[in-house]
Amino acid sequence: GRAKVVIELKYYGHDNQLEQRVIDIIEQTGMVDEIAIMSLKYEGIQKVRALRPQWNIGLLSATAIGDLSRLDTDFLAVAMGMASPGFIKRAHQAGRKVFVWTVNDRISMSRMISLGVDGIITDEPELARQVLAERADMNTVERLLIHTAQLFGEPYVPKQYRDNSP
Repeated sequence: GRAKVVIELKYYGHDNQLEQRVIDIIEQTGMVDEIAIMSLKYEGIQKVRALRPQWNIGLLSATAIGDLSRLDTDFLAVAMGMASPGFIKRAHQAGRKVFVWTVNDRISMSRMISLGVDGIITDEPELARQVLAERADMNTVERLLIHTAQLFGEPYVPKQYRDNSP
């Protein structure tokens, strides 16, 4: 499918108008149908929900405290380690999409796809396109073999990125 622009609201200082300013920019650029908004701060995305109820909003989370699928969001963007089969199933049953971050290697991308996540947040979009294309050409048995091999793990050396923020 087509990638959307996911805007993360990050709160530095005391900007009480951040949500409204972001909404204004999105509307001025005509990108309303192309974006989703997420934040670590639940109150921030709730403010966006109140201002633009039809917009796609999500909670960014590095840890699961309570049942995140009960929150008023359209999606959950979680650290890759949180994306267990049970978590994904509960979120989907609650009508929430699940995006995982930051997935930058072929094995992890394929594993997340096998688990049924709805989206991958990556610093390697070209690699993600390659993995999706390769998997599209595979039959069920081939995908099962890859998933089984992934359970045994494959060492890799992760790339170093300048920004370590989620």
